[in-house]
Amino acid sequence: MVPPLSAESHEKSPPIVRIEEDWELALGAPDTGAESPQIRCVISPTRDLRSLHAVLTLNHRTEPIYESGGIQLQVWDGENPQASKSAGTTALLSHEGEVVRWTQVMRISDDKLVFEVVDGRSKSWGRFGFPGRLKLTAPTVRTDLSKYHPRVSWKYSEVEFGENRVKDFVLREVRAYGPDGLLWRGAGSSIE
Repeated sequence: MVPPLSAESHEKSPPIVRIEEDWELALGAPDTGAESPQIRCVISPTRDLRSLHAVLTLNHRTEPIYESGGIQLQVWDGENPQASKSAGTTALLSHEGEVVRWTQVMRISDDKLVFEVVDGRSKSWGRFGFPGRLKLTAPTVRTDLSKYHPRVSWKYSEVEFGENRVKDFVLREVRAYGPDGLLWRGAGSSIE
């Protein structure tokens, strides 16, 4: 993987204005009675979760209260929830051997930090994350995403419940874009 730009190289490089992460969840045998598995997937513009970041919950929704099934995108500021948006489904993951794929996008646009899920595909949920459908924004003074690192996503994303129901949970690829296009891309890693 080509690593994110360091502070030294960033001064000579264009700003990063968009990050895309391609994720894949391969199931064994989900358990609808136990609402299992439940997944949490995180993306942050910094190397920690002390400021604005997004959380994607799969097979459960937790804001403002817990509800089983479906998909929910949340924006947090540190430990404080700011906003949430659910995809149109409340279905539980229910197909043995199912593979769920999606892309998480984080970008800067007109003094806003935009978090979005696009190009989601699943047997239980069908297609999800049509452009604009699973998107949240927050005001920001940030002008680039050069402090992003995929290790933060790897560290804080997890199978929260029902790990025995999951064969693999993988960040397949990460891409960083500047104002004029792709700056770097790299292979992801399995979440351990």
